Amino acid sequence: MKNSIYSLVVVLMLTTFSTLQAQDSPKETLKEFVGQYNKEGNTGFNITVSIKDDKLYAQPTDKSQPLTELVLIEKDKYDLKNTGGLKMSFARDEDGKITHLTFSSGGNQFKALKQKN
Repeated sequence: MKNSIYSLVVVLMLTTFSTLQAQDSPKETLKEFVGQYNKEGNTGFNITVSIKDDKLYAQPTDKSQPLTELVLIEKDKYDLKNTGGLKMSFARDEDGKITHLTFSSGGNQFKALKQKN
């Protein structure tokens, strides 16, 4: 009986370890969000998304607002830390590549298109 339990524990540990190794590292996953996003309508308001200390941050490209940490709510949806409820969600195309982001606060929204690197 003890050997069966021991074997089961070893199998579970190996399975868990294999699953963890197969996943992308957090930094690699975050890289797909990084870039410059331009608000629709060519208004000149651009947002830069970057990585610092393995976390996502956003800031207007002109640095008119401070660098703000993005806190994951669910896949591709973030809360901008200490902004009173400002949210940012990222949209993907059929190939899974990020195409744009949408800022939302209350009932207001605006879309910014990801620029090619």
